[in-house]
Amino acid sequence: LVACGLVSFNQAGVWQNSLALFDHTLAVTERNAIVRFYRGNTLVVGGDLDDARGEFEAALEINPSYPEALQNLGHLQLRLGRPDLAIGLIERALESRPQWIHATTNLGRAQFANGDRERGLATLNSVVARAPGSVDVRHALAVAYQQSGRLNEAALAYRAALRLDPNHEPSRQGLARVRSRQR
Repeated sequence: LVACGLVSFNQAGVWQNSLALFDHTLAVTERNAIVRFYRGNTLVVGGDLDDARGEFEAALEINPSYPEALQNLGHLQLRLGRPDLAIGLIERALESRPQWIHATTNLGRAQFANGDRERGLATLNSVVARAPGSVDVRHALAVAYQQSGRLNEAALAYRAALRLDPNHEPSRQGLARVRSRQR
């Protein structure tokens, strides 16, 4: 029992949080793209975007065609204000998973943010056609329309999102902003 207690005590330190578990796994394995990817996700949630970028890049050094790491690094680049980098990464992710709704939505957002507004809107509209029940996709389209000054279309997209989820607060707030600008 004493031996089991000592082993359990040592293991408890490994399991104290996700980062500690990932660090332990990396210490005992070599070139583990999956752990690097999940460690990057954990760092994003914690707000450590620079270290997260490093983890996604490390995952891609190990497995250059890892679609989830490509997409998440692309989304991270978009959040960091680098839509030009995001586009290439997300397009690479979509090569292996062309019907991936989340990645295609982020591609549309990146295209829009990179100055190709019509292409971004076209991409987002294509995603809405493929996933008409997605609140997040409709919200992304509404935001793009709003930022383009196309307030009537933005209002329609926000309303469509709210029909799907009446409690979707970002769409509720977006619609309120559009209505105040339409007056």
